[in-house]
Amino acid sequence: MPKTAKELVIVIWSTKEQLEEGVVNVLDSYTGTRVYEKDRVDGRLGETPYFPTYDLAKDWMIENPNKPVQIPLSEGKKYGLD
Repeated sequence: MPKTAKELVIVIWSTKEQLEEGVVNVLDSYTGTRVYEKDRVDGRLGETPYFPTYDLAKDWMIENPNKPVQIPLSEGKKYGLD
């Protein structure tokens, strides 16, 4: 049976004030944005909810400032977050 491709995600976080200024933080390293398989992010981040769209993630980040979330890599690319 062939392996199914895992969805790739990035981890972002922000605050209401930062979002109003257009600032979103992206988990990266010296080689660029860190890309993970969905729900397999760095365990040191703690609970990291997944949102299929940036808009849903943004709504959550407003209510939960500076808490990291997962969004699809493709969604991050649409908003220049990769």
